[in-house]
Amino acid sequence: MAIKDMSIREIKNKLLSKGLKNKTIDEYFQEKYEILKEYEIKSAKNIANKKSRTMDNIEIRGFLMRKGYSSESIKEALN
Repeated sequence: MAIKDMSIREIKNKLLSKGLKNKTIDEYFQEKYEILKEYEIKSAKNIANKKSRTMDNIEIRGFLMRKGYSSESIKEALN
């Protein structure tokens, strides 16, 4: 499963669609929260950099929100 530039929410949904149990995913995410949060911010920054050529910050913010990024990650990415 390729997870390049995915939000934590997108990763969780993808794992659920693959048949993993919600409880198992939640437990893992709780254990690895800091790593996942760091990954999500980096991923949001990558997307923001790519989209900055054709979109302004308001459009990028909306795009990231629709993809499931947390407001904290979006704020970090756009600063």
